[in-house]
Amino acid sequence: MVVGGIATYIQLDGSTGAVDLNHYGSNKLKTTSTGVTVTDTVTASKGRFTSTGDASVGSTAHAFQTGLTSSTNIIMDNNEIMARNNGAVSALNFNPDGGDVNFHSNTGNTSSITSAGNATFAGNVTATNILTVAGAATGNPYLQFTQGGSQKAYIQYVDSGDSFELQSDNQFVVRTGGSTVALTINSSQNATFAGSVTIPNYIIHDSDPNTFFGFDNNDQVAIKTSGNYNFFGDSTATTLYAAGGAKLKTTHVSVGTATTAGGTLIDGWKTTTQANAINDTTIATTAYVNNKIGLIPAGLQFEGTWDASTGNPPSASPENGQFWIVSVAGSTSLSGITDWKVGDWAIYVVAGSGTDGWQKSRQFICIRWVWYWAKSN
Repeated sequence: MVVGGIATYIQLDGSTGAVDLNHYGSNKLKTTSTGVTVTDTVTASKGRFTSTGDASVGSTAHAFQTGLTSSTNIIMDNNEIMARNNGAVSALNFNPDGGDVNFHSNTGNTSSITSAGNATFAGNVTATNILTVAGAATGNPYLQFTQGGSQKAYIQYVDSGDSFELQSDNQFVVRTGGSTVALTINSSQNATFAGSVTIPNYIIHDSDPNTFFGFDNNDQVAIKTSGNYNFFGDSTATTLYAAGGAKLKTTHVSVGTATTAGGTLIDGWKTTTQANAINDTTIATTAYVNNKIGLIPAGLQFEGTWDASTGNPPSASPENGQFWIVSVAGSTSLSGITDWKVGDWAIYVVAGSGTDGWQKSRQFICIRWVWYWAKSN
């Protein structure tokens, strides 16, 4: 059918049943056995598509499609929107040139994604598998927690130290078993553990790696300073050290004999028998005490008389318990004693309750005179 001039406006094809609508010879609408093809813009106050076909990667029965099937296209059904590219999935872009994207619910809550890429969710965010916070190649991405518009805490990866950090405005609490507090770190950096703390080896002093305590092995405990033992204990003994050297070692029943050279067992203690002449404040061994007891004089031995005016001792090498009786008074010094009277005893004592050396004993002789009166017969 030709209407107006020589242009074909409506064309009917009796063999196919197709109808073409043209505008000045340019086809605008065409009907076929599979549908209607519109070549240009369609303006209508309403558009309703009643197909209930599911929208999928390879679907053709969906209600709406924009774009060629062989290229990028967006399709819709009664509850889905999908982007495709020639039979494959493709990215679905919202406001790629800028502007916020808002999602509304009938309760008035709004979730939005700003043009800067910041997302705000009115409700909970649930990740079935992995929730990724992606930063730049050299950035410090973090997950921030705010309240009333103010930051209260965050979780952050710090690129400069390659570290993972947790921050809270006050204290940090770890709970297990639902609501049970397992660990608390307060704002003064003090940590409190609700249960036991298990470590494989040592607890090391900050900035002083040579000072630590811990466990060398199973059933062992150790304390070290400057890398040297101060204390070591296991199932058989306990040992105390000083400057890396063992000073005291205990066994199941008593103090052991592990000592340094010279027999020192802790500074000032002795584990070797000392000479009899030594008299200090150290702890003595049994042998030392027995020796001292054995030197206590059991009796005195008279050696003769002595002239105290000669300036010479009774003997150049006296022995313990020997004594002399002064026959001539004098001031000869014996261990500082100079007042010698006739009859005094000069006694030499090697060991005993007094000071070693010469001792003086002043003897008094009492003569009792008895008078008898005889009666003559």
